[in-house]
Formats: sequence, C-alpha cells, structure tokens
Amino acid sequence: MINRIGELYKHIMSDSKNRRNALISGVGILILIVLIAPTVISSAYSVMIADDFSAGSMFKRGYTGFNYIKYYYNSWQGTYTGLGIIAILSPILHGGLDGLKYIAVFNSIALFGSFIFLCNSVLKEVFEQKSLVTRVLFILLSVFVFTAYNSYYEGIYWFTGMAVYTMPLIITMVGLALFIRKNVRINIVYAVLISLLGFLGMGGSLIISGFGCYALLLLVVYFAIKCKKINIGHICIFAVWVIGALVNVAAPGNYVRHDVADSSGIHPFSAIITSIKVYVSRIEWFNSNTSIWTVFMLMILCGLLFYEAKGLSVKNIALMLCGTILLPFVAVFPVALGQGDNMPNRVLFVLDVSIIFVLLVIALVVSDFIKHNVMTEENRKLIVTFMVVIIFTSMALDNFTYENNVSYKVASQLKDGVFQDYHSAVSKILDKLDTYEEGSDVVVSLQEMPADIENYKNFYIDMDPADWVNVDMSNYYGFNSLRVE
Repeated sequence: MINRIGELYKHIMSDSKNRRNALISGVGILILIVLIAPTVISSAYSVMIADDFSAGSMFKRGYTGFNYIKYYYNSWQGTYTGLGIIAILSPILHGGLDGLKYIAVFNSIALFGSFIFLCNSVLKEVFEQKSLVTRVLFILLSVFVFTAYNSYYEGIYWFTGMAVYTMPLIITMVGLALFIRKNVRINIVYAVLISLLGFLGMGGSLIISGFGCYALLLLVVYFAIKCKKINIGHICIFAVWVIGALVNVAAPGNYVRHDVADSSGIHPFSAIITSIKVYVSRIEWFNSNTSIWTVFMLMILCGLLFYEAKGLSVKNIALMLCGTILLPFVAVFPVALGQGDNMPNRVLFVLDVSIIFVLLVIALVVSDFIKHNVMTEENRKLIVTFMVVIIFTSMALDNFTYENNVSYKVASQLKDGVFQDYHSAVSKILDKLDTYEEGSDVVVSLQEMPADIENYKNFYIDMDPADWVNVDMSNYYGFNSLRVE
C-alpha cells in the first residue's frame, strides 16, 4: 500500500513537472515569435540601394548570369554564391520593390530559422539536451542577443547584403546543423547535400568562409574525440568546404580590391593583430552597451534549473572552451587580411553571430560542469539563489532597458508607420525616375528625399553627380547625370 502511494505521488509530481515545462516552453516560443516578428515585418519595406543599381547597370551592359559572376570574380571579389544570387534574384530583374519585398521577408525568416536550427542542433546533439524546455530557453536567450542590441540593416534591408552575407550564412548554418544532426550517421545522400551546402556557403563573404570552415573543423574534432576514431566521411565533407573557401580566396578580384585600399601588399601578421583588436573591441562594445552578461547569467541559471548534466570529458571541455572562443577571431581574420580594421555593419552581423555561439557554448559547458561536479540536492537552492542575486546585480549595473531593445524600437517604428512612409517616399522617387528620357540630366529635389531613419539601410542619392552611386544609377536609367539639389 505504501509503495503504491509512493508511486502515485511520483507520478503526480512528474505529471506536474511535465505540465510546468510545457507551459514554460509554450510561453518561450511565443516570446521568440514576438522578438523575431518586427524584423521580419519591417524587412518587407526594404528598398533598392547603391550596389543594387550597380548590378542593374551591369545587366543592361550585357553582363548577366555567368558573365556577371565571372566579371566581378575577376575584378572585385570572389563571392561566387553571392554574385550568383544577385545575377539570378536581383529585384532589378524581378519586380522591383514588390519583388524585393518577397525576397527580403523570405531572407529574414530563413535567417532566424537557420539560426534556431543550428542552436537546437548544438543543444540536442552536441550537449544531448532532449528536454524541449531546456532547448527553448537557451534558444530564446540566444535570439534575444541577436535581436536586442543591434540592427543588422545591411544584411536585412539591403538586397546586395542579403545576397553576399545573409543568404550564404543561412546556407552555412543549415549545413552545420545537418552535419551535427547526422554526425556519425551521415549517409552518402546527406554527405553530398552537406558538402554542396558548404561549397555554396563558402561562396559568400570571406568572414562566412572563416566562420563555416572553422566551425566545421571543431565539429569534426569533437565527433572524433567522442567516437574515438576519425570519420573519413567527415574529413571529405570538410575538404569540400575548404575547397569552396579556397575558390573564394583565390579570386583575382580580391587582390584587385585589396590593392585599391592598400597597394603595399598583404600583411598576415598585421591581420592577426587587427583580428584580435576587432574581437576585443566587439566584446568591449557588448560590455558597455548591452546586457549581455545578464543574459549569460540567465543562460547559466536556466542550465542550473533545466540542463540535463552529462559530465563532459576534459578533452571536450577544453575543445569547446578554447576552440569555440577562437571562432570570432578566425571568422574575422580574412576580412582583416583584405580590408584592415574596416568593419561595416554587414561584417559585424556575422561576427556577432559567431560571438553568440561562443556565449551559448560557454554557458552550456559551465552549466554542465556545475551540475555534474558542484551542485547537490543539499546546496541546489543556495547555488540557484546565488545566481539570482548575481543576475539582479548585473541588471542594476548594465542600465539596459526594454526601450533600448532594437526589436522594441523596430516594432514602435512599424506602429508609427516610419518604415511604411519611408518605403512610400522612395517608391515615388523611383517611379519618377522611370519617367525621364534617356540622356537627361536629372535633378531630384532635396525635399523629395526622405529623412534617414534608424535601424534601416537608407536610400540615398548624392549631391555630386560624380559620386559612384549617382554614376551607377545614371548608367542603369540611361541618364547623362543624376544629382540631388
């Protein structure tokens, strides 16, 4: 009788725990949607800018399809996948602003989808977290970092940025996630698919090549340690990814472009120092402007409450900590080698993604170590209470509020019609430009130009008709000149 009562009590408590976890997971998923929705919706109001018209002028000169890829591969950059996406999907060719709307919305949905897919794969397969609530909470906090602190407008609202940075990054993250999900169970079909995804992903900006190849290398080593043998299939997949990166690096256009910025040659040692400085500078920016340490502590708290400790080996802890910490450095090194310390928004976008994964992995390793080696039933409440105190202290010190949250700002801008009005104003300008005859000297009134808005890649025409944007727009429309006055 007593045994039956004990079993019934355990069943009730287990059922209660399951309901609680299901409720937390459901609320977490709803919050996740709320965080993502403003970016997805606002991306529908993207406009064509700068390089988008450069591509249009090249198309008019006959550089379409493979000829477009070949021209820029030899004269400007090796991003063969990005160039191919521009040649195939450019809104200049397909529907103008209406076409761009669908591309941009798909791009933003796919970005968050692939990011979540990769986070979930790391949690489920590398750290063996089968509990939905654990994965939802860690993913939620990772997405919060992605959406709260910075607007990655050059990868979200600019077609050229989408093509060269965001879409190859999406492809790369899907490839990494599939590699993790299949790991030792990879068959020939998945091996070919992951290799193809990697080759395409490595054809984006070189920061993605650095990110993808190094992340895959870490995974190959991790599974070799875990299985106590080297998987030849993994090595072959990694080789294809490296070949893709080398095809990108070897492009004559990379060196032509580098000579424009620095004709003194390539300086690897200087690039190493620059990469370290950029990495450290980015961490300092997060430290000074965000609540990232509060989020990190929240990740650990979630780990203490929900993480299923596996007792990671010393080798895997060393690999995950030391290896993963180097990920942003390796990712940014090719950029530092080619462009020095010039880190535009689109580069910071990929760099920050790599930093988020560092944050996630460290939080998971710390959670595993504490739960497996430190926490007991006797000290559990004390450790959790201590973490809560640290979190509230961190919140008091970082001064970050919901009003600073980029998702909140973008949602407010959508509510106030800021994106909608800007898109409408640019649409009117482009419609008006279509009415001028070829060979015209076109002047756009300064009053017609919309004022720049925050968290967005703004449209512009310069007052100087010789500015490269004006020249490329003139070439696209067939004008003699174009300027703002």
